[in-house]
Amino acid sequence: MPSLLPKGAALWDRLQSSPLILRTGILFVGTMGGNVFSYLFQLVTGRLMSVSDYGTMNALVAVMAIGSVPLVTVTNYLAKKVSHHLALEEPALANQLILTSYKWVLRAALGVALVVAVFPHVLGDILQLPSVVPVFFLCAAFVANAAIPVNIGLLQGLHRFGLLSFFSVGYPALKLLLAVLALYLGWELNGVMGAITVSALVAVVATFLLIRPVFAAGFAPTDQEVRHVWVELWPLFLGNTAFSLISQLDMVLVKSLFDPHQAGIYSSAAILSKALMYLPGALVMSLFPMVAASKAKQESSFHLLLKALGLTLLLSGSGAVVLYFFPEWVVGFLFGNKFLEATSLIPTFVVAILPVAFLMVLMTYNLAWGGRLAAPILALGAGVQALGFYLFHESLAQVLWVMFFVNLGTAGLSLGLAYLTDRIHRQDQARN
Repeated sequence: MPSLLPKGAALWDRLQSSPLILRTGILFVGTMGGNVFSYLFQLVTGRLMSVSDYGTMNALVAVMAIGSVPLVTVTNYLAKKVSHHLALEEPALANQLILTSYKWVLRAALGVALVVAVFPHVLGDILQLPSVVPVFFLCAAFVANAAIPVNIGLLQGLHRFGLLSFFSVGYPALKLLLAVLALYLGWELNGVMGAITVSALVAVVATFLLIRPVFAAGFAPTDQEVRHVWVELWPLFLGNTAFSLISQLDMVLVKSLFDPHQAGIYSSAAILSKALMYLPGALVMSLFPMVAASKAKQESSFHLLLKALGLTLLLSGSGAVVLYFFPEWVVGFLFGNKFLEATSLIPTFVVAILPVAFLMVLMTYNLAWGGRLAAPILALGAGVQALGFYLFHESLAQVLWVMFFVNLGTAGLSLGLAYLTDRIHRQDQARN
């Protein structure tokens, strides 16, 4: 037994010497716990709701994800700038940026929600909804979720990964609890959307109370921060918009063009297969601020990307093997017999979605480093995918093959950009 102690101490020293692995490990625990509750939410609602209602719920969530792109942009921007200011010992500038972000995000969310609420039939017709009531719940959920990206971006920028890990578990756990209660009371689809809204409100208040002591450093208003914000935000906005379309547009398309039963079956296959895309979530959360800090210090961070891609292959690749070879068992065990039709889609879905897991890591690295071509590459991929969906949607399988070829090409271009950017940086450093 004593011989094990030096080995354990040596392992801990190695983890401490590799911040990416250590912080990713902390976040991995939290995000995996959050993923468990998120997928329990999907599995429980899938079993308790009708197939068509389940498809409708996931289509509404996909719309909210696409509409929340500006909010996700704030997360990435704050993670980058807060980390930058703290690396340069400028906490008051970071606080001012956070306060401004709260104001912008809440105003934007309220504006979008009001427009959708005034014209609910537009979205209702696109998604073939029997009633516009779920649209109003969607608007409420959208506003309730608005401040969450600010809190997450702040926690990332502060490198408070333990607290971020706790939030990653608590929010989906509460959402699951409230959704089960709503379905038990017979409130069905509207009850589930209400559960999403209430859980988001609680998460926003709780995380704000936890991060409030940060503002003790005071505020330092600066015109320069506001003047240059859009120059730095546009690549993040364009990149996140494109990635959101790449990863979510298929859900909206299928709900719009296929019958409700097929849309529900597709949703179950998507929920299982897209888990591969979210497995590297802990990597993304820790990678972005670390790359941004390296950029501020003019240090190369390409080695971080290589480690992140290797871990993505391990995590997402392992899940892909299980889903590809045992789809019947996975669907039957998790969703029940009414979704067994999804087993024929899952092997193709796994192949189509695996490149997106690598694309998410590559996008995070390129945007954090500040590469101006990162966002246009993603936008090109999103545009080609949308065109492919328009031309090839006779079957669900065609939709998936369009996703595969477009995602693979976009990931390849993004990897090439990351390599060239690092090579140019190293050459510049060598000359200096």
